[in-house]
Amino acid sequence: PYARVIFLNTSMDASIKPTGWANWDNTTNYKTAYFAEYNSSGAGANPSARVSWSHQLTAAQAQVYSVNAFLNQDGWLNASETFLNWLLQNWP
Repeated sequence: PYARVIFLNTSMDASIKPTGWANWDNTTNYKTAYFAEYNSSGAGANPSARVSWSHQLTAAQAQVYSVNAFLNQDGWLNASETFLNWLLQNWP
């Protein structure tokens, strides 16, 4: 698969395995996919136990994937990132 999966500021409960990611029983899947996280919290947040092919982002790296970077990159949407995060979390 070709994919990019990134969790930002995510609360993870104990149901998340320490390894954090799965390769769907295909040991080469990680070669065409990108798995990363930043600032995870909760019982399931365990960066030191993650699979070796996942990434822990720095604040600067995570900013590239923020709500504003995707929805307001060219300035078409005049709103703060806080409001956009609230909107995404509360949308019906």
